Amino acid sequence: MLKSVKLFNILDVLKRNGRFEVKVLEESDHSVFVKVISNVVSKFEVPSTSRGSRYLKYRSLLNDSKLKSRHGLYVLSTSEHGLMSSDEAVRLKVGGKVVLYVE
Repeated sequence: MLKSVKLFNILDVLKRNGRFEVKVLEESDHSVFVKVISNVVSKFEVPSTSRGSRYLKYRSLLNDSKLKSRHGLYVLSTSEHGLMSSDEAVRLKVGGKVVLYVE
Protein backbone atom coordinates (compact mmCIF):
# COMPACT_ATOMS: atom_id res chain seq x y z
CA MET A 1 0.00 0.00 0.00
CA LEU A 2 1.29 3.44 -0.88
CA LYS A 3 1.98 5.84 1.94
CA SER A 4 -0.34 8.84 1.96
CA VAL A 5 2.45 11.36 1.20
CA LYS A 6 3.53 9.37 -1.83
CA LEU A 7 -0.08 9.03 -2.93
CA PHE A 8 -0.61 12.79 -2.74
CA ASN A 9 2.59 13.34 -4.72
CA ILE A 10 1.35 10.93 -7.40
CA LEU A 11 -2.02 12.72 -7.50
CA ASP A 12 -0.16 16.02 -7.87
CA VAL A 13 1.78 14.67 -10.88
CA LEU A 14 -1.47 13.50 -12.49
CA LYS A 15 -3.16 16.84 -11.78
CA ARG A 16 -0.22 18.79 -13.29
CA ASN A 17 -0.58 16.69 -16.44
CA GLY A 18 -4.30 17.30 -16.85
CA ARG A 19 -5.47 13.81 -15.87
CA PHE A 20 -8.01 15.04 -13.36
CA GLU A 21 -9.18 18.03 -11.29
CA VAL A 22 -9.83 17.89 -7.57
CA LYS A 23 -11.45 20.19 -5.05
CA VAL A 24 -10.38 20.08 -1.39
CA LEU A 25 -13.50 19.68 0.74
CA GLU A 26 -11.96 19.45 4.19
CA GLU A 27 -8.42 19.47 5.54
CA SER A 28 -7.02 18.70 8.99
CA ASP A 29 -3.64 17.79 10.47
CA HIS A 30 -4.20 14.10 9.74
CA SER A 31 -6.43 13.92 6.67
CA VAL A 32 -7.65 15.63 3.54
CA PHE A 33 -11.02 14.98 1.91
CA VAL A 34 -11.17 15.73 -1.80
CA LYS A 35 -13.78 15.47 -4.51
CA VAL A 36 -12.75 14.48 -8.02
CA ILE A 37 -14.30 17.02 -10.39
CA SER A 38 -13.17 15.60 -13.73
CA ASN A 39 -11.30 12.42 -14.52
CA VAL A 40 -9.74 11.35 -17.80
CA VAL A 41 -7.98 8.28 -16.38
CA SER A 42 -9.28 4.98 -17.70
CA LYS A 43 -6.56 2.64 -16.43
CA PHE A 44 -4.01 2.50 -13.60
CA GLU A 45 -1.20 -0.04 -13.89
CA VAL A 46 1.20 -0.58 -10.99
CA PRO A 47 4.33 -2.44 -12.06
CA SER A 48 4.80 -5.92 -10.60
CA THR A 49 7.20 -6.01 -7.66
CA SER A 50 7.80 -9.76 -7.91
CA ARG A 51 10.25 -9.22 -10.75
CA GLY A 52 11.89 -6.23 -9.11
CA SER A 53 11.65 -2.57 -9.92
CA ARG A 54 11.37 -1.34 -13.49
CA TYR A 55 13.55 1.57 -14.53
CA LEU A 56 13.27 3.52 -17.76
CA LYS A 57 16.15 5.52 -19.20
CA TYR A 58 15.54 8.78 -21.05
CA ARG A 59 16.09 7.11 -24.43
CA SER A 60 13.65 4.33 -23.52
CA LEU A 61 10.99 6.94 -22.77
CA LEU A 62 11.50 8.41 -26.26
CA ASN A 63 10.92 5.00 -27.88
CA ASP A 64 8.18 3.62 -25.61
CA SER A 65 5.15 2.47 -27.63
CA LYS A 66 2.71 3.33 -24.82
CA LEU A 67 3.93 6.92 -24.81
CA LYS A 68 4.05 7.27 -28.59
CA SER A 69 0.28 6.70 -28.68
CA ARG A 70 -0.05 9.85 -26.50
CA HIS A 71 -2.81 8.19 -24.45
CA GLY A 72 -0.75 7.23 -21.43
CA LEU A 73 1.99 8.43 -19.16
CA TYR A 74 4.29 6.99 -16.56
CA VAL A 75 4.74 8.41 -13.09
CA LEU A 76 8.46 8.10 -12.42
CA SER A 77 10.52 8.48 -9.27
CA THR A 78 13.83 10.23 -9.93
CA SER A 79 16.74 10.75 -7.56
CA GLU A 80 17.17 14.42 -8.41
CA HIS A 81 13.63 15.65 -9.08
CA GLY A 82 11.34 13.37 -7.08
CA LEU A 83 8.09 12.17 -8.66
CA MET A 84 7.28 13.38 -12.15
CA SER A 85 5.46 12.36 -15.30
CA SER A 86 7.18 10.76 -18.27
CA ASP A 87 6.49 13.98 -20.22
CA GLU A 88 8.32 16.02 -17.59
CA ALA A 89 11.18 13.48 -17.55
CA VAL A 90 11.57 13.72 -21.33
CA ARG A 91 11.73 17.54 -21.10
CA LEU A 92 14.45 17.26 -18.43
CA LYS A 93 16.18 14.37 -20.27
CA VAL A 94 16.12 12.04 -17.26
CA GLY A 95 14.86 8.54 -16.57
CA GLY A 96 13.60 6.94 -13.38
CA LYS A 97 11.88 4.14 -11.55
CA VAL A 98 8.35 3.39 -12.81
CA VAL A 99 5.84 3.93 -10.01
CA LEU A 100 2.63 3.88 -12.06
CA TYR A 101 1.35 3.82 -15.62
CA VAL A 102 -1.84 5.78 -16.33
CA GLU A 103 -3.96 5.68 -19.46
